[in-house]
Amino acid sequence: MTEVRQDTTEAPQEEVEVRQEGTEVRQEDGLPVAIRHELDQVLPHVVTALKRHDGVAELRRRLDIAEKRLADREQRPLVNGLRHVLGTVRRLDFDPDAKEAISSELERILVGAGYQEFGEVGEAFDPQRHEVVDGQAEEGEAVVIELYEPGLETLGEVVARAKVGVGAGGER
Repeated sequence: MTEVRQDTTEAPQEEVEVRQEGTEVRQEDGLPVAIRHELDQVLPHVVTALKRHDGVAELRRRLDIAEKRLADREQRPLVNGLRHVLGTVRRLDFDPDAKEAISSELERILVGAGYQEFGEVGEAFDPQRHEVVDGQAEEGEAVVIELYEPGLETLGEVVARAKVGVGAGGER
């Protein structure tokens, strides 16, 4: 037989004592204290397991990429300016050691910000990654034969296409 008594002496928090076959179970906020205690112990483990779950990890990865892309949009004018200065330094004719030092420092800044240059002589022409400045070739046979200015990408997204000269596979 179960007997339920409600204690009304404490107004802020409702406490109920339940007597069942000689055992006493306290309840706070409608949840038995023993169960609440068990949940407090188990909950951190559940959260840790969810963090490890692949779906949560994939969602976190996508969120990180979206945050990075948003930050990139805000940085883009600065990055384009650095890219322009780097291209100008590479074209100028002055002390090779100073030119190399300045170029490598600008490249380091771009890489540190998460950007990477691309474009090489001999690679297949890709209209998504390359802008033709000189030359022509049949579609599917075009190869980069001259690199005028490297392209720039971040997180697999092309920020600026490489400026290239193209030709058929055997040309140079």
